[in-house]
Parts: sequence; structure tokens; C-alpha cells
Amino acid sequence: MIKNRKLALSMFVALIAGLFVVSATGFTNICLRDGETAYFSQCNPDMEDYVCAETSCQLCVNEISSNTYCPASPQSCNNACIYIYDADQNSTIALVSPESDDKMAPGDIKFTFQVSLPNTLDRCDLYINDVRKRYTTSPKTTNEFTVRSMDAGTYEWRVECKETVSYGGDTLSSSSRMLYLEEGAGDENATPNILLTSPADAAVFTGAQALSFNFNVASAILSKINECSLYLDSSAVSSISEVIAANQISYNVGVGSHTWKVSCNNGSYTSETRGLTINPVPAPSSGGGGGGGGGGPRIYSVSKTQIESEAGYTQSLKKGEKISFTMVVAVNNTNTTKNEPHTITAKEINNGSAKISIQSTPIDAVLLIDEEKKFDINEDGTYDLSVKLNSADKTRANITAKVISEAIETEEETETTTEETEEETTTEENETETTDGITGASVGIMDKIKSNATIIIIVAIIVIIVIVAVASSSKKGKEKTKEEKKKE
Repeated sequence: MIKNRKLALSMFVALIAGLFVVSATGFTNICLRDGETAYFSQCNPDMEDYVCAETSCQLCVNEISSNTYCPASPQSCNNACIYIYDADQNSTIALVSPESDDKMAPGDIKFTFQVSLPNTLDRCDLYINDVRKRYTTSPKTTNEFTVRSMDAGTYEWRVECKETVSYGGDTLSSSSRMLYLEEGAGDENATPNILLTSPADAAVFTGAQALSFNFNVASAILSKINECSLYLDSSAVSSISEVIAANQISYNVGVGSHTWKVSCNNGSYTSETRGLTINPVPAPSSGGGGGGGGGGPRIYSVSKTQIESEAGYTQSLKKGEKISFTMVVAVNNTNTTKNEPHTITAKEINNGSAKISIQSTPIDAVLLIDEEKKFDINEDGTYDLSVKLNSADKTRANITAKVISEAIETEEETETTTEETEEETTTEENETETTDGITGASVGIMDKIKSNATIIIIVAIIVIIVIVAVASSSKKGKEKTKEEKKKE
């Protein structure tokens, strides 16, 4: 009986210990290399995935199931860092431009390519017709080589990258593309028929967001265009059918390195290809090695081209979120300029109104829906920024911000304008009086006589009363005198 009790007690203790171990091993430190991703969205669809943008990242997570992780407090993990990806995983190479079988005019040609995990690479080389033409020992996610004065001909090009020794030292190669350089090719596009205006090439933003892609269509082909499409990473993602001279296509872009272009009429007319990078929102520092998730209010970094465009930059902000941009201003007493940083912060949001704060020079303003206000943010006597509230509910305010340059009309200018108007009116009156001098004088006298008629009548009545009174008094005096003489 005692033995059975001891056996049961041992099994109970082992069971409790086993449960404790299982629950404890749910938390672990994971290691990420440059460019690797922890897919937190698999844990919670409302969470953003975490992309490692450094040489190495360490996160404390709770492993819900195989390869499904949720961010956890760093204090929950005290075990060693493990790699969630195969340590032997290779970088990949993607050719961007020129496109396959592209036809171009001879001259300076730009070759663009992208690599994943650039930190694992020692160098990358551009090969044209199996001859190495250019190389870099510091590859980035997006790379560009320019080969000068290429002659007409047919070329096959590719990119090869060498891994560092710590990642195996293997040589990686991209696929090959054909390029045709022909005299006269591209002359009709010397001034591009489809001209991209913003975002600028290689623009960088923070946080997944809706971006406005702006482009112009040349007037020579405008009547021929019936549809234009935005291509993101070589795939058509959005189109417009009502094409005008200046156009805009908006699209939600996620974190990562991207390429984009605009193509009209199913490729009959195509713009250049530009690069675009969306960095993840930085995770807050947590001492000895990152904790996933969290972070303060989002900051939307806006390029100079966007904030200065005719349409401006439109963004939906939650309370505390900011739009960050730079503005070119003159340096006092010099002929130079500098880039001055500014932010627009949504301080309060209500149904139908929003309070914003503009810095570096603090300016607070309240906007109603469809109201636009202009601000002199560097106190130079010129309106530099306009902000319009497009919509507002309890949680978000949709605003459009645009850098402008408009002179501020001062009170002195308003007074001067008023005085000039009064002078002109007086001059016109004087001219009228001069032209009709005699008639005007006659009418004036008659008007005065008419206006004084009542006074004259009153005065006449008073005079008559006085004369009658005096006459009556004189008559009584004479009669009294005669009576006095008779008595005598």
C-alpha cells in the first residue's frame, strides 16, 4: 500500500513538473537576420509583421503553434536565442531594370537590381555578355549600376553575388535578361509620354500606408489614352479610366522594398521604373534585446515632392499621430537655404472638427470639415502651409497638407486700398461739380432756401408779434399822457 502511495505521489509530481515545463517553453527568444520577418499577423490579424532592419534582431515571443508567434515581455524569456529560419538560407537576387527584351537608345544605361538579406553578401557583380562591368562590396536592398556609353547591339546581362564566409561563401546568380540598343530607339520618348512626378525615386517612408502615385500624360498622346494602371513590383494593382493631363492613383503599400511604374493602354505607353522603400515602425527599446509589438503614435514621413505637389499630401490621422516633412527656407542674411523639419499633429478629434498643432514653431488651430487654413510657420510674412480638414469622426481626422507660398495681405495694404478708393470717389465728385458748376450752385442755393423755409416763417411770426406788442404799448402810453394832461 505504501509503495502504491509513493508511486502515485511520484507520478503526480512528474505530471505537475511536466505541465510547468510545457507552459514555460511557450516563451522563447528568437533571432532574426537582416531582412527576415516575424509574422505577428498570424497571431493577431490586427498586428503588423516585424521586419528586422539591422544586422541581427532578438525578440521575446510566445510560440502559440508551429511558426506562429506572438510578441511577449522580455522578462518572460530567459532561454537562449534560436533562429526561426534555416541558418543556411540564401539571399535572393531580383533584376529590376531594364526590363526583359527592352529596346533602348545607345548611351549611358542604368542597371537596377534588388537583393534580400544584403547583410549576408560580401559583394555583387554586374555581368554583360559574360564580362564583369561593375561591382559593389557594400550591397544594399536596392542597387544601381551605370554603364557609360554603351554602343548599339544585343546584350545579355545578369548579376552575381558572393556570400560572406560566415554564410557559406557561395556564389549566387540571378536569371539573365536581354537588352537591345538601337539607334533611334526611344527618341519619341526623349520627353517621356508618361512622366512620374511623385513619390521621388528611392523615396523612403515609415509604416505601411496609403500612398498617392502621381504622373503626367503628354498632351501629344492624351487623346489616345483610355486607361492607365499602377504597377507595384511588376504587378498591376490599380487602374483609372478617366485619364487627364495630371493624374493620381492611390494604393496601400506594405512594409518592404518595392518598384513602381505607370503603364497606359496595356503597355503601349510606359513610364520609367522607380524604387520605393517602406520601413517598419521602429519597436520601442527594451533594454537587453527587443520586445515585439507596441510603439507610440505613428509618424508619417512625407517627401518634399508630395508635400509640394498641387494636390498636396492627404492622410487619415488618429489622435497623437503626426505628418513629418521638411521645407526649404532661406538662412538669415545669406544666399543659402536649409531643410527645416516640421510636423503636423492631430491633438484632438471630434465629430466634425479637429485640433491640430504645427511645429517647429508651435501653432495650434481648430478646423471644421471642409475648412482650409493657411499658416506662416517660419514667420517670414508669407503663407507657407495650408491644411484642410476633409472629414472627422471620433477616432480619425482626414487632412490634406500642402506647402505653399502666398503673400499675406497686411492691414496697411487694406487701408491704402481703402484710401485710394475714397480718393477716386472724391475725384469723380469734383469732376462732376466742375462740369455742372452753375447748375450745381443754383440747385444748392434752392436746396438751402427750401431747408430754411420753416425757420424763416417762424422768425417772421416772432417779429410781427414783437412789432404788434411794441405798437400796442406805445398807443397806451399816448392815451395815458392825454388823460394826465386833462386832469391838470
